[in-house]
Amino acid sequence: MNAYREDIEKYIKSRRGLIVRDVVNLCGIDSSKLPAEEGAPFGPGALKGLEEYADLMRESGLTVKTYDNYMMSGDLFGENDKKLDIIVHIDVVKGGSGWTVTSPFSPVLKDGMIYARGASDNKGPAVAALYAVKAVKELGIPVKHNVRIIAGTDEETDFIDIKHYHNTEEEAEFTIAPDLKYPVTNVEKGQFRGEIFKDFDADPESALLYIKGGIATNMVPAGAESALRGISADAAEAAAKRASERTGIVFDISQVQDVLTIKAVGTGAHCARCRDGNNAVTALMELICSFDLKENEQIKALRQLSALFPYGDHDGDALGIALRDEKAGDTTMSLDILDIGPSSLYAKFDSRTSLLMTKENTIDVIRDRLAENGMRFEYEFDEPHAVPEDYPLIQKCFGIYEEVTGKKGYCQSIGISSYAHFTERGIAFGAEPEGMDTNMHGPDEYVSVDALIDTAVMIAMLIADVCA
Repeated sequence: MNAYREDIEKYIKSRRGLIVRDVVNLCGIDSSKLPAEEGAPFGPGALKGLEEYADLMRESGLTVKTYDNYMMSGDLFGENDKKLDIIVHIDVVKGGSGWTVTSPFSPVLKDGMIYARGASDNKGPAVAALYAVKAVKELGIPVKHNVRIIAGTDEETDFIDIKHYHNTEEEAEFTIAPDLKYPVTNVEKGQFRGEIFKDFDADPESALLYIKGGIATNMVPAGAESALRGISADAAEAAAKRASERTGIVFDISQVQDVLTIKAVGTGAHCARCRDGNNAVTALMELICSFDLKENEQIKALRQLSALFPYGDHDGDALGIALRDEKAGDTTMSLDILDIGPSSLYAKFDSRTSLLMTKENTIDVIRDRLAENGMRFEYEFDEPHAVPEDYPLIQKCFGIYEEVTGKKGYCQSIGISSYAHFTERGIAFGAEPEGMDTNMHGPDEYVSVDALIDTAVMIAMLIADVCA
């Protein structure tokens, strides 16, 4: 048993009201990313949230340092002593619609839960981490080495902040990001995003006017729309009914004069969990390809793309890149944005790759397949991140997790990235409890205050161990 657990738990539980206060105040700030302004690289809201958190660090007796307002850090002591980094983020996704308990930036405490955008991702855990450091400091727990909290503001989009931070700072010997699900995430898949282009001569007699769908590269598209002319509404309705029965996609068809508009409604999901969604774009492509259309370069390009990204293919099998390993699991693939007009095709996909992914077996394969169909290809790729399960920090986290929760510690992989992805040895330790879905990024996002208490206790115990 950790020698300081009892004192740490007593301290943290006595600060329950203060923890709630600080999470509520922080969640009242809309810190979603906006265009850069002078001194605010990710917009004024993100900077306001970062400054609020920096004030909390100062009030806790930490020495605060800013990195051009991309990130800020707070040191317990010894800025140059890099033993343990705790990386959190203050930025959030947009508030979104569909909230029922409260509005996104009007936090509410209800039934032991704080409801607000960012409550669980990641402002609640950020406050818990701060109180963990305060517990170690105010209880006088004898630590010889520094713990640093690093707070960022671009985690939800491009991770430019952590890359900027590492331009001047080396990572500590140990790093945790309390930003995923307990117990420990030690494998984060590679992120591979590609853009596809093809130009062709416009055919003034083409039946297809356009297809458009998707709003974000990392989201399975819940909606898509197409307009055609010279197509029988009855034939389209019959084909749509068959397609809907097979796919579960809802097709809404309307006609004005000779123009037929088809709207496809599916289910959105994060592309890392693309099987949880229902892709409206690929379903609509398949439906239109079933029509008896005059062949031209535009329709040929549509058929080619649909063959490479067929409805229901979640792992890139049609592209020839389906790879699986025991640690990371399957490669996932989702075509998320599509825009086909009279003379051009543009599409964008997102793939989360297994540890087996290489340039030769994935990037070169896709480039060659697209080139065979006269399509151009541009891409971005972040390599997978994996830390061995026998890494000492992971074993320490297992022991603490098992002691506090009574549950068995284990490692898991995930298709999304935390700040740990951009370190050499970082892991995600919590902070969402097993079996609890806190609606991160969705309406009525919440965090359990009890879970925050547990997180603060576990991080304080980790500090006491690692920094002794």
